[in-house]
Amino acid sequence: MLETALIQPGIDASEQMESMLADDLHAIIWRHDPHDPGGADLRDYVLGAARSVRSNLHSALVQLASYREARYKSDNALRLWLSNTGSISVPQGPHLDELSARLNAHQQALFTALGAALDCTAAVCVAVSGLKMNVRRADMPALLPTSDDADFPTEGRSQSLKSAMRLTPEPVAEMQEQILRGIRGSYLAAGPPGWLRWMLDARNAAVHREQSANYIFFEGDKKTGLTVHRKLHRHPQMSNLQSVRSANSVAALLLEEDALVTMRECIRSTSLLVNGVGAVVEAEWSKRRIALDIRVPIGDQWKSADPSAFDGFEPGSAKFEPKPGTVLVMNPRDSARLAAGGVFDPAGES
Repeated sequence: MLETALIQPGIDASEQMESMLADDLHAIIWRHDPHDPGGADLRDYVLGAARSVRSNLHSALVQLASYREARYKSDNALRLWLSNTGSISVPQGPHLDELSARLNAHQQALFTALGAALDCTAAVCVAVSGLKMNVRRADMPALLPTSDDADFPTEGRSQSLKSAMRLTPEPVAEMQEQILRGIRGSYLAAGPPGWLRWMLDARNAAVHREQSANYIFFEGDKKTGLTVHRKLHRHPQMSNLQSVRSANSVAALLLEEDALVTMRECIRSTSLLVNGVGAVVEAEWSKRRIALDIRVPIGDQWKSADPSAFDGFEPGSAKFEPKPGTVLVMNPRDSARLAAGGVFDPAGES
C-alpha cells in the first residue's frame, strides 16, 4: 500500500500551481504577443511542468513500495543462501542477481523521479519569475545558493544565475528575489541540514555516474536469526575509491540509518519543499498577472526544439489512422491547453 501522506503536501502544491496556470493561459495575462507561437509553447509547457511535479512524486512513491517489496524478497533469499551454504562469500546465482538488480533499479528510479519533480518545480519558478533561462532546461540546482550561509540571492549565486538575473527591470528583480528566497527557505525547512544537496548528488550518481558499491552487513546467527543491513553512501558525490579512502570508519562511509529510512524521508522532504515553493510561486504570480509593467521577452525563456529524425525501429508496424466514428478521449484540461495553443478544435477538428 502506498504511503500517500508522504507526498500529499507536494501533490496539493502541484495541483494548485497547475490550476492557477490553467486559468491564465491567455497571452494577454503573460503580456505575450498573441501571434507568437513560442509564447503559446512556453505557457503550455509551464502548465505541463506543474502537473509533472505530481506525476513524479507519485512515481517516487511507487518506487519506494517496489523497493520495500524487493528488499523483503532479497533479504530472505540472502538469509536462505547463507543458511544453506554457510558461506561468507558473495552470494551468487540468477535469482539473487535478479533481486539485486531490481533493488538497484528501484533505488535509482526513486532518486531520478525526485530529481525530476524538483526540476519541473524549477521550470515553473523560472517562468513565473522571469529569469533569463531556457525553461525546458531548467533544473533546481541552478536556483540554489552556492552556500546556505550566504545572503541569498544577493550573495551566493552561481554564474549562470547571475547571468539570468542581469539587467532585469526592478519589478521583475523583486519577484525573482522573492521566489529564490522562497526556494532557499523551503528546502532548509523541509529536512535536516544538507539533505537536498545529498539527494541531488544521489540522483546524479544514479543518472550520470559510476554505480555506487553495495555494502551489505549481516548480524546474528542461525539461532537468533540473521539481520540484513543496507545503508546508502554518505558521500554520493565521491567516486567509490575516493569515498573509501576518505573514510576512517564505516560510519564515515555510510549513513547511519537504513536505506529505506533515507529514501522515505527524501520523498517526504521533497514534497514539503515543493509545497513551500508552490506557496511562494502562487503569491508572486498573483502580483505579476496584474502588474502591467512586468514583461518578460519570450525569447529569454523559450527556445524551440528541432524535430527528431528517428522513425522508430519498425516504422509502420503499428500504424494508426483514426477511422470515422473513432472517439478521442482526453482530460478536459489537456483539450483546453491544445485549444488555447491553437492546434485543437474542441468540436472535433484539429
